[in-house]
Parts: sequence; structure tokens; C-alpha cells
Amino acid sequence: MARSRKSFQKNYIREASSFILIALGVLLLLSILSYDRADDPNLKIDKNSIQIKNWIGPAGAAIADPLIKYTLGYPIIFLPVIIILIGVQLFRGNPLNQHMRTLILLIIWPLILSVLFALPEAFETMGNMREYYPSGVIGGLSASYLVIYLGKFGTALVLSAIILALSVITLRLDIVIILDKIQAYFKKIKSEGLKVYKQWQTERTKRKKEAFLRKQRFKTEPGMEADKSLEIKTTQYDKYTEPTPEKGKAAETEKKEILPEQKPMISTTLQDLLERSREKEIDTETLKTATRPGSEPQAPPKKSEDQPAFTEEPDDKEMSFELKEEAKVEEVDYDRLVKESIARYQFPSVDLLDTPLIEDSSVSHEELKANAAQLEAKLMDFGLSVKVIRVTAGPVITLYELQPAPGVKVNQITALANDLALAMEAKGIRMVAPIPGKAAIGIEIPNRKPQTVFLKPLIRSEAYINAKYILPLALGKTINGEVYCADLTKMPHLLIAGSTGSGKSVGINTIIASILYRIDPGKVKFVLIDPKKIELSLYRDLSEHYLAWRTDLDEEVITKPSNAVSILNTLVTEMEKRYDKLAHLGVRNIEDYNLRVGQGGPRIKEEKLQRLPYIIIIIDELADLMM
Repeated sequence: MARSRKSFQKNYIREASSFILIALGVLLLLSILSYDRADDPNLKIDKNSIQIKNWIGPAGAAIADPLIKYTLGYPIIFLPVIIILIGVQLFRGNPLNQHMRTLILLIIWPLILSVLFALPEAFETMGNMREYYPSGVIGGLSASYLVIYLGKFGTALVLSAIILALSVITLRLDIVIILDKIQAYFKKIKSEGLKVYKQWQTERTKRKKEAFLRKQRFKTEPGMEADKSLEIKTTQYDKYTEPTPEKGKAAETEKKEILPEQKPMISTTLQDLLERSREKEIDTETLKTATRPGSEPQAPPKKSEDQPAFTEEPDDKEMSFELKEEAKVEEVDYDRLVKESIARYQFPSVDLLDTPLIEDSSVSHEELKANAAQLEAKLMDFGLSVKVIRVTAGPVITLYELQPAPGVKVNQITALANDLALAMEAKGIRMVAPIPGKAAIGIEIPNRKPQTVFLKPLIRSEAYINAKYILPLALGKTINGEVYCADLTKMPHLLIAGSTGSGKSVGINTIIASILYRIDPGKVKFVLIDPKKIELSLYRDLSEHYLAWRTDLDEEVITKPSNAVSILNTLVTEMEKRYDKLAHLGVRNIEDYNLRVGQGGPRIKEEKLQRLPYIIIIIDELADLMM
């Protein structure tokens, strides 16, 4: 009796618990199904409050709102389903261990669905999601981290693999059997397709054959008229012979036999004509009369003075195609056209450049003497005896040449660079220790009032105009004020580096302007890449003269990274082609190549070689392009 009472109590508790779980699951299910984002999740009851649309009322809204927002979103609807299934199994008295696999799957699938709900916004924002609806916080964060660390392709690949694996486990699929069925299905489709294709090909061949026969019948009708004309012509020669009734009857029967049989007319007579024409055993009249089936070759009529002479003429009606001669390509002297075009080209005027302002900003002689004395005194404070032997005042910096006393080491002077800058109240100094070719140490100190170096006097200078450089650059002035020029061909890979405001962009514009004022468009081309779209965009107007760009790209001055990669790949291809041409002529650079091309007309595989312009690639903000 005690055992029966205990078992009754256990069954009572189990059944009661199952009813509670089922009721709770149903309430959660209805609350989630009727969830509305406009419902107030607070349990405050007010007459002026917004009407709650949730089927379970304010309690349902208060329960569904955090479940959907802060967990898995709408896939949280699997939670009440799990609770209801547990209640049902408790009511039946079945152990939950038997259904553990189903419960685990019902937990994993909502998580995957929540991530899939958040995936579109995660792809659009590259993981920087601001709102986790309808996926919930868990699904949204999971999708965000997947996109951030794996990217779009990696996330799609991982989720596809997980979904496929879960589908196999859930539905207990046999992949091998499925693949075999798919393969068999495609084989069946392939065989059916081949049957349909063969049937279509047979019908197509039949239609072509019928169309060809109809066309041949159509072509034979003019031939009949020609035969009649031939008969008329031959009767003109037969007027010298007496016609007989037998010949007339034979002609009538021959005409009657021609009309019904027209198909073998061309095939048989063409072969006879070809064989007879090759053997040269028949004359013109035999060829003309032999076109009629069943006719026998007649003897050629005797020529007389009144009879016109006949010559063999090709039958144009038997030709089924038109013979077109090969077009002759006319070559144009490209070098001559380029020279004529360049002869008409006008270089830009120096009046386009700013004129230097007339101002006396040079360092005075008294200031130079004071600075030299200050340098000597400062070094003497550190126990170093030196003497200033020369001062070179430039537009921006001034060079002081110091001669140390015997026993003074160079390292002792260079170690005091910061102390000397502090004493001279300068932003910084530069030491040249020692000056090449001299027994002296150079100290470069910036002027308090630096001069602005304008490009116009550099372009008009004799050093720039008479420079024997291929690609001359007017870079500025030296310390003693002389114009400094350089050859860009000696610097094939030039990197301009410096801090913000140090003059990198000014240097790039100076390089471009120096070449524009000296080299014509036939000798040099620019490829400009400006990721920031600011510095080099003003050179877009040179696209018809100096810029090298691709017509399939939507910009002359490259600003998009994708276009930059494309144009650089094109330049690599052009470089390899130029290497092949240089190797063919046995030269090492473009200058020697152009000299060889100018001396004669070398060719590569029947292609005449032309002069090659220099291609200058200028990239502003290389770091931005690399990023």
C-alpha cells in the first residue's frame, strides 16, 4: 500500500508538472506569435496608454519583448515548442533521454535561424550593426563577429556547411544515395536532351535539303529559257540545211522530255562539261548544247564569211558565289605624322607662372657675422675651439664652414647639434661632418626669413634651358643660389617622403611642370594616380596631349583603387612588350632604341617599329593606395 501511494503521488506530481509546462508553453507561444513592436513592455496600466495588441495582454507584451530583443529574435518561438514537448513527454511518462537528440536540434536550429535573420544587415554594414531586429542580440552579435573575422564569403561558406550538416543529422539523409540519385537524374536528362537534339538535327538537315532542292528548281527555270535561246541560235545556223519532218518531230519530242525532268539536269551535265572541258575535246557550241539532258553533241557548223565567230564565255549563272579579292593595307608614315603634329604644338608660356615678389629678404652681412661669432662662442663654452672660415647665404638656409682647432674631434662637434640649435634659436640644424674635399665642418642653419623659390625664374634660367638632359627637372636652388636641375631618367624609381607641409605636393607639381615646359607630347606620357582626388585632378585637361589613359576606364586621372590596379597591370604588359623590342634591336634603353628606329626601318614580324615615348607614372599618396 505504501508503494502504491508513493507511485500515485509521483504520477500526480508528474502529471501536474506536465500540465503546468504545457500551459506555460502555450502562453509563451501566443505571446511571441502576437508580438508587436509598438506595444509597451512595461506593466503600467493607464487609461491614456496605447492599446496593447498582444493576445496575452500587457503580461504577454512584457514577456515577448525581452525574449525577442535580447535573445534569438523571432526564432525564440522554438522555446515554447520545446517546453510543450517536454510537458507532453512528462505526461506520457517517457524519459527525456530518448529525445535528447531532438531537444539539442531544437536548440541549435533557432540559433542558426537567428544568425541568418541578421545576415543581410551584417553584410550591408560589414558587421557594424546598430539594430538587432528581427534576429535578436545573440543572433546579431554572432553574425557581426562572423562577418568581421571571416568576411562575406567565409561567413556564407561556414553557415552553408553548418546548415548542410544539421540537415543531414535532422533528416537522417544519406549523401551518397542522394548524389547517386542526382547523378542518375542528370544522366537521364542528358540522354533525353541528346535524343531531342538528334531529332532536331535530323529535321534541320531534312529542311535544309528540301530548301536546297527548291532553290535548285528555281535556278533551273532560267536555264530552260537559255536552252530555248540556244536552240533558236542553232536553228539560225541550220537554215542552210533543208529541214525535214523527221527533225521537226525529234525536236518536239525533245522539248516535251525536258520539262518533266529537271532535277538531274545540273548534276549530270556539270560533270560532263567539266570532263569534256578538261580533255579539250569540245568547242563552244558543244558546251552550250550539251546542257540539255538526252541531247547528243552535234558537229560544229562550218564557218563562213557571213557567220559570226563564237568564243567560249563563262556561264555566270552557274557561279553560286562571289570572289572578292584580298584588301591591300596601305601603310602610313607614322613618324612623319608625329613630327608634323609636334611641329604644330605650342609649348605653354612662362607667363602662366607667378612672378616673384620684389623683396629684400636676404640675410644682412652684420647678421651673418653675429651668427658666426655666436657659433664660435657657444662651442667655446663646451671647450671646443673652432673658427668660421666661410659663410654661404642661401635663400632658405645658410651654411657656416667651421675649421676645428688641432686636437678637436669631429664627433665632439656633431654631438652638440641640439645645443647649437638652442643657442641659435633655430628650428633645427644640419651638420655635414666633414664637408667632402675640405678640412671643415658644415653647419646648415635655417634663415629667420626664408625666401620663396618661384618656378618661373627656374624655367627661364640658362641652366634649365641648356641642360643636356632627356627629362630635365628644375628642382630649386642650391645653398649659394644657383639653379639646380636633374635628369629624371637617372632616377627611374623616385620616392618623395616627408612630413605634412614639407612640400611633397609642391615637388610633384614642379616635376610635372618642368617636363611640360621642355618636352613635347610625342616624347613623354604621364599616368597620374591620385586616390585623394585633390592634387592631380587639375591635369585632366592634358588628356589629349600628355596623359596616357584607357578608354574603357571612366576617368583620365585615376582615382579609384580598382582602376589603379587595372592601369598598373596594363603598364606591366606594356613594359614587357618594350623589353621584347629592346632585346630585338639589342639596345638597353629607350634613347638608344629611338636612335636605331630613326636611322632605319627595323621590323618585328613584318611590323614596323615606331618611336617609343617615355611613360612617367606619378602616384600621390602611395600609402592610401596600398591600404
